[in-house]
Amino acid sequence: MSKDNNDLSRKQYITFSLGQERYGIELNEGKEILLPPEITRVPNTPDYVKGVINLRGGVITILDFKDILGIEKNKNDGYKKEEKRIIITTIGNITSGFMVDQMQGILTLAGEDIEKENKNEMKSEFIKGIYTEANNVIPIIDLKRLISSRKEAI
Repeated sequence: MSKDNNDLSRKQYITFSLGQERYGIELNEGKEILLPPEITRVPNTPDYVKGVINLRGGVITILDFKDILGIEKNKNDGYKKEEKRIIITTIGNITSGFMVDQMQGILTLAGEDIEKENKNEMKSEFIKGIYTEANNVIPIIDLKRLISSRKEAI
């Protein structure tokens, strides 16, 4: 049996909330999703580094997507502490975690569903595409670019 070429070009994306906006990353970039454990702050690190956690004997640096993407933090954003999650990722040989406000779900999209041009004028070099559904715009984060630009802190 041969697979339809359209099936081969489809990818899955983890979607999550940062403030009032939804974002996504490729599913294969996410290793696991955790409830935030105790995070140990590390002195003299950039603001976007929340600290480190011990995950099964390994030390993982936790970064804040909001700080990296320049998203305003609002204490009244409606998210409870219990809704926050950490997405553990491995890009190349770098394993790190990213704090998000709330998990949204998984989207399966064809390549043509994602606009490569930044018609929505998103101002981040870390956005590799935009998916639009109804009135919602979901930027897809380029984790490889983001990690390579921040690897000195990880």
